[in-house]
Amino acid sequence: MEIKNYKHGYLLPVFRLLSILLMLSFPAPRTVYATQDPGGSDPGGNPQVRDQNSADLTTVQSVRRHVSAHLTYPESSIQAGHSGLVELYARVGHRGVINEIHKHRPDGNYMEVDEIAIFAEPPAGIEITESSRHEELVCEARRVIRLLPSLDMPEVYGGLLKFSFRFVLQSGD
Repeated sequence: MEIKNYKHGYLLPVFRLLSILLMLSFPAPRTVYATQDPGGSDPGGNPQVRDQNSADLTTVQSVRRHVSAHLTYPESSIQAGHSGLVELYARVGHRGVINEIHKHRPDGNYMEVDEIAIFAEPPAGIEITESSRHEELVCEARRVIRLLPSLDMPEVYGGLLKFSFRFVLQSGD
């Protein structure tokens, strides 16, 4: 990277400065774990997150907490032995409302929401099949994204958010 010396100091190319600021603005993605009690009565288990309104959803971390508080592992998927990683892209409107949800990445840059993992215990003797195409898992991921209230995050207005949901079946043996 070339920094030019001018009369009044140094000039860093504007596009490079913007890319540095963007890199510093978004921390590296990480995995967050959602839990589900065996009875399925309290998905996520965090009542403080459950009743958030849009004024509270001002960061990617608050969006992630809201999503993980509402995520459940579909009982039909547990019984069928379905697990896998579901990636969805949500287009955010200019007022912070999710307008579209896509299975395949649309054109344009996106901001990644940290991976959210949920674990469940399969019944004994069930063969576990891992795929990103299990329809029940995709539907659950879509449902949780649709539950988001409008986001108070001007930096994502008109842009895309990428959500990664990892559904894991794990024996308690």
